[in-house]
Amino acid sequence: MKLCWSFLNSQDSWAAFLKCIVIRHNVSIVHHISSSLWSSIKSKYMIMMESYSRLICDGTNINFWKAKWCVQPDCEMLNFPLDSLRNLKASVSEFNVYSN
Repeated sequence: MKLCWSFLNSQDSWAAFLKCIVIRHNVSIVHHISSSLWSSIKSKYMIMMESYSRLICDGTNINFWKAKWCVQPDCEMLNFPLDSLRNLKASVSEFNVYSN
């Protein structure tokens, strides 16, 4: 599980390379590849993805539109024009999720 967690959260080149090979739209490949790392991770990957969550704290540092809430950021899912992306600066903290 620790190796799987590192794999999912690491920005290191080994993790990025392995993600390119074995993950497609947050789903792991089903065919076999020869990799000692992936062999150690794949059995835990689905367990991890089912219980994986993102800690947002107060939400001031997370862009509401550009964060990956699902498979891709909302701005991509909604097909926002590319020239408007630089204007999407709302943070999660700016949205009142719990209204009284």
